[in-house]
Amino acid sequence: MAELVFEMGLESISVTKVASHQDGFEAVSALHGWYFVNNGLADHVANVAHVMRTHAFHELHDRFIADARYAMFVSREVQGVLLAISRAAVQHQAMVEAEELTHPVEPEPKRQPDGMNVVDLAPLHWAPMRWCERFGERIAVKIATWFQQACSNASNSRAQWISSCQLYCDYMLCSGEGGPIKEDQWIDPCERPHADLLGISFKLRCRWFTHLVKELWKEWQYKIQVAFARPHSETLILHASCAWLRWPTFRMDRVEAWMSAHLQGPAKRDGRQLQRLPTAVKDREMPEISGIMEVR
Repeated sequence: MAELVFEMGLESISVTKVASHQDGFEAVSALHGWYFVNNGLADHVANVAHVMRTHAFHELHDRFIADARYAMFVSREVQGVLLAISRAAVQHQAMVEAEELTHPVEPEPKRQPDGMNVVDLAPLHWAPMRWCERFGERIAVKIATWFQQACSNASNSRAQWISSCQLYCDYMLCSGEGGPIKEDQWIDPCERPHADLLGISFKLRCRWFTHLVKELWKEWQYKIQVAFARPHSETLILHASCAWLRWPTFRMDRVEAWMSAHLQGPAKRDGRQLQRLPTAVKDREMPEISGIMEVR
């Protein structure tokens, strides 16, 4: 067919839509009669070709039909399960909201633990070498400097329960980085400049950061009270892993403002709303991380 078209030339060919299965005797012109007759011949050839199909073809066709129907069945079942999950989630959320309206939770933090006096942390200007080797020297020194800098500026602040996610947000707003990344080993975020494309949840990133900070406290032998408590926050109306710390009030206010701007409402219950929080960019109102930190 292609050779015939090439020999005749495209300018000698026109394509016309012709009604199929027409009687040539009903044509209103000789041209229409030619269309009907030759289109009927093409239909006849197609019917003969179909009748002459082999048994193997029909077996393959039957398997295809069976597979297509099974795939449709599986697809419908999956769609049904997803729809049921969505309905259950909506109903659960409605029940939770109704319960919260009936029994509102006041955003009051847990009080100071019994017998717990505020212990001022001794300033240190060194980072443990084995700790730096494990997590990466650059990111480790930066986090150590960030923590000492914050503590040195918090002497006039009162101690309160501060959640790990508040500390993590404070670090992000000061540095513009998302903190350490855990794959087969600990990775400096500078080595993964497009880590946001991995879709790592906020809670997982916060957990990695908190692990690094707690290991640092152990190396420094800081006796910081840690508990599952209500943090001092109007945005986090839930129980979370908290530390009893002095922290600059201005910085806590910036953290609250950032979380409020990225959440549709206060985080409650299991903190599901926190999952989609992005990596914060550097806040120009927050201090630059600076200081002398020796590795030893």
